[in-house]
Amino acid sequence: IQLGFNHRKWNVKEEHFEIIGGVLLETLQDSLQDQFTPKVEQAWLKFFNSVSIYMKFGLTQLNNS
Repeated sequence: IQLGFNHRKWNVKEEHFEIIGGVLLETLQDSLQDQFTPKVEQAWLKFFNSVSIYMKFGLTQLNNS
Protein backbone atom coordinates (compact mmCIF):
# COMPACT_ATOMS: atom_id res chain seq x y z
CA ILE A 1 0.00 0.00 0.00
CA GLN A 2 2.81 2.37 0.91
CA LEU A 3 4.51 1.71 -2.43
CA GLY A 4 1.38 2.84 -4.28
CA PHE A 5 1.06 5.79 -1.92
CA ASN A 6 4.64 6.80 -2.74
CA HIS A 7 4.11 6.57 -6.52
CA ARG A 8 1.69 9.49 -6.57
CA LYS A 9 4.63 11.91 -6.71
CA TRP A 10 5.32 10.53 -10.21
CA ASN A 11 1.68 11.05 -11.19
CA VAL A 12 1.08 7.30 -11.56
CA LYS A 13 -2.53 6.50 -12.43
CA GLU A 14 -4.45 3.24 -12.08
CA GLU A 15 -4.58 2.81 -15.87
CA HIS A 16 -0.77 2.69 -16.00
CA PHE A 17 -0.76 -0.70 -14.30
CA GLU A 18 -2.19 -2.46 -17.36
CA ILE A 19 0.55 -0.96 -19.52
CA ILE A 20 3.31 -1.86 -17.06
CA GLY A 21 1.93 -5.39 -16.70
CA GLY A 22 2.08 -5.90 -20.47
CA VAL A 23 5.61 -4.54 -20.68
CA LEU A 24 6.69 -6.74 -17.78
CA LEU A 25 5.36 -9.87 -19.49
CA GLU A 26 7.00 -8.93 -22.81
CA THR A 27 10.32 -8.34 -21.05
CA LEU A 28 10.10 -11.64 -19.19
CA GLN A 29 9.24 -13.47 -22.40
CA ASP A 30 12.20 -11.90 -24.21
CA SER A 31 14.57 -12.67 -21.33
CA LEU A 32 13.41 -16.18 -20.46
CA GLN A 33 12.62 -17.31 -24.00
CA ASP A 34 11.91 -21.08 -23.87
CA GLN A 35 11.67 -20.95 -20.08
CA PHE A 36 8.73 -18.56 -20.34
CA THR A 37 6.04 -21.22 -20.18
CA PRO A 38 2.31 -20.69 -19.70
CA LYS A 39 2.79 -21.73 -16.06
CA VAL A 40 5.51 -19.08 -15.56
CA GLU A 41 3.33 -16.48 -17.27
CA GLN A 42 0.38 -17.29 -15.00
CA ALA A 43 2.59 -17.10 -11.90
CA TRP A 44 3.89 -13.66 -12.89
CA LEU A 45 0.39 -12.45 -13.73
CA LYS A 46 -0.87 -13.60 -10.35
CA PHE A 47 2.05 -11.88 -8.59
CA PHE A 48 1.72 -8.64 -10.57
CA ASN A 49 -2.04 -8.50 -10.12
CA SER A 50 -1.69 -9.04 -6.37
CA VAL A 51 0.89 -6.28 -6.03
CA SER A 52 -1.19 -3.99 -8.26
CA ILE A 53 -4.26 -4.34 -6.03
CA TYR A 54 -2.35 -2.99 -3.04
CA MET A 55 -0.54 -0.31 -5.01
CA LYS A 56 -3.82 0.93 -6.51
CA PHE A 57 -5.31 1.02 -3.03
CA GLY A 58 -2.35 3.13 -1.87
CA LEU A 59 -2.81 5.50 -4.82
CA THR A 60 -6.51 5.84 -4.11
CA GLN A 61 -6.03 6.45 -0.42
CA LEU A 62 -3.56 9.24 -1.09
CA ASN A 63 -5.76 10.77 -3.78
CA ASN A 64 -8.67 10.86 -1.34
CA SER A 65 -6.74 12.39 1.56
